[in-house]
Amino acid sequence: MKKILAALLAALMVVSLAGCAGGAQVQIKELTEYATPDEIKPAKYKDNLEGLCNYMAALGYAYDVPASYDEAEIAKDNNPKVMAAKEIGADAGYKFRFKLGETVYALEFYSFSDFKGEIYKSAKADGKFVMGSGDGETEINNVYISDSGKYMLIYHSDKDAPETKDKIVKAFKGFYA
Repeated sequence: MKKILAALLAALMVVSLAGCAGGAQVQIKELTEYATPDEIKPAKYKDNLEGLCNYMAALGYAYDVPASYDEAEIAKDNNPKVMAAKEIGADAGYKFRFKLGETVYALEFYSFSDFKGEIYKSAKADGKFVMGSGDGETEINNVYISDSGKYMLIYHSDKDAPETKDKIVKAFKGFYA
């Protein structure tokens, strides 16, 4: 029974990742500028997932999560996407897709209140985690835990952009450090 459940969860994750990976139905917002954490201070934003996302938006690495979140309204252009956070032991999560220059990025942000789960511990120790088991295993790389320990970032890009990646990760890690 556990193997069937694990395989089912892995299949759901793969389908959700594949569904998020692209396709004509997903509009990718184009961002043109970004600031530095020295210019935008985290203290201006609430220490919660929406505050983190809005802080990253102010830096130019995402876009604002509406104050009165209406899933139906946001679903119209699929941005930000509400993620199935419970599957990785998180409380909540959003995924943002955007284009900066010639590179397409997807940033997933999650909040945690339980730090004992295997996925969280693996992400913190190794910067990656495995979803599913057996033939349904999927390794998720480029995973970061904020310095406060409350948030997770999963970073994706279609091109190697180490300087931008470093800036995004630094800003993320420093949120309420």
